[in-house]
Amino acid sequence: MHKKFFVLIFLLVGNIILPQPSIYGDPPARPKYHPVLRFTEDWSVLRDLSCCQKTDFFDRIKYVPLNCCETIWASFGGHDRLRVESWHHFNFKPRESSDTYLLNRLFVHGDFHFGDHFRVFAELKHATSTDRDLPGGRRTLDVDIFGFQNAFADLYFDLGNCVDVTLRGGRQEMLYGKQRLVSPLNWSNTRRTFDGGWLIAQRKDWTATGFWTKPVRIKKYEANDHFDTGEFFGIYTAGKTPCKETYMDLYWLGRTRPSATFNTKTGREERHTIGMRLWGDLYSDCFTYDIEGAYQFGDLGSFDIQAYMLAVEAVYAFPKFCTEPLIGLGFDYASGDDINDTSKSKTFSHLFPLGHAFLGYIDVIGRQNIFDYHAWITCHPMEKMWTTAHFHHFRRASDNDALYNAGAGVVFGATAGSSKTVGSELDLTCGYSFNPHLKGELGYCHFFKGSFVRQAQKDSKSIDFLYSSLLYLF
Repeated sequence: MHKKFFVLIFLLVGNIILPQPSIYGDPPARPKYHPVLRFTEDWSVLRDLSCCQKTDFFDRIKYVPLNCCETIWASFGGHDRLRVESWHHFNFKPRESSDTYLLNRLFVHGDFHFGDHFRVFAELKHATSTDRDLPGGRRTLDVDIFGFQNAFADLYFDLGNCVDVTLRGGRQEMLYGKQRLVSPLNWSNTRRTFDGGWLIAQRKDWTATGFWTKPVRIKKYEANDHFDTGEFFGIYTAGKTPCKETYMDLYWLGRTRPSATFNTKTGREERHTIGMRLWGDLYSDCFTYDIEGAYQFGDLGSFDIQAYMLAVEAVYAFPKFCTEPLIGLGFDYASGDDINDTSKSKTFSHLFPLGHAFLGYIDVIGRQNIFDYHAWITCHPMEKMWTTAHFHHFRRASDNDALYNAGAGVVFGATAGSSKTVGSELDLTCGYSFNPHLKGELGYCHFFKGSFVRQAQKDSKSIDFLYSSLLYLF
């Protein structure tokens, strides 16, 4: 851990000192570092630049010719993230529920291109944690000593008429739409990934992806695998509609598992999710909206699945103010079950989400049996700095179903209390971008327990969570 810390400090100092302005003018537009999916970056733009025009310290490894005619080339990169987390009354527990610990993850990747039609991408990860004296100890969310996060091969085809097709096989992270249902879960120290095959077709402003995969199971000290994790498959399309500045996602997502449990109802799961998302500008660039709805059907053992969700967000920007504030309002709804219903399972399954971004940073709430009203304001007090205050108020959608957390685990069962009011959460976060490589973030979050939590656990406590992180991309 200490060696990694000194290596990171060396990289930071080198990045601050070594890059110098180019006397040959500005280089052509280059890709930005993607915060999650590094395989989406295309660094071939550096092919035609002279050494003097490669102004960034890491440009020398972003485009590396491997043969004399440069038809074979490679790109290398990665990131290192340090995050300190401090909890007080974790999961509403009164005792033995406070701790502070350090999380660290190192990702490195190589992107190899063989001509215009074949590519291999590989990304390794090493995620560690100091002792975590909270329920669950050092979880699979925190520790994965060595593993492949991405390892796939691509075949490209140009079918004409502006249609490009990619065949992909191997291991890959998936990120679709707003990440409400499919996400790599970047907040996690180990992140989520899948083994399988993908068919990606692009035409003008539209992309359609068909996939058949198995979720990868993290084994902290052994090689990760996908055995007994079920199947995840579907079609996800996204693009621009004929309406001005309006975009749409349409999707069908299928998931099977040997066994699953929702609200004490257990059995083999075959669940299908069909949904649509609309987002864009309305009336002016200052007002944006995001609406997503999904319906689920299938079988959970002998029970018929009938569940749905709806999410609505509206944001108004004030660009003429010096701090450029953004004000947002929204709500999230995910259906709950009736424990007395002997024929149907109505609990919505949030599949593989980034719930952290939508239902509070404390992660005690998941998109299952929940109604969330929320509001936030974001400001930019400095050019490279942002601050956000986000407030949530949570209620159970059904008082005959459990309270679920961001990992789909049961916090309190359906019969733990009669109230629907779970509580409220305030998240205060601040971030600063030192340069394209180095970003810092600080946050404090508090969960105000509601009447359902008090009924479920008489000695329950409200939760405090504090974190700080430093991310270095290269």
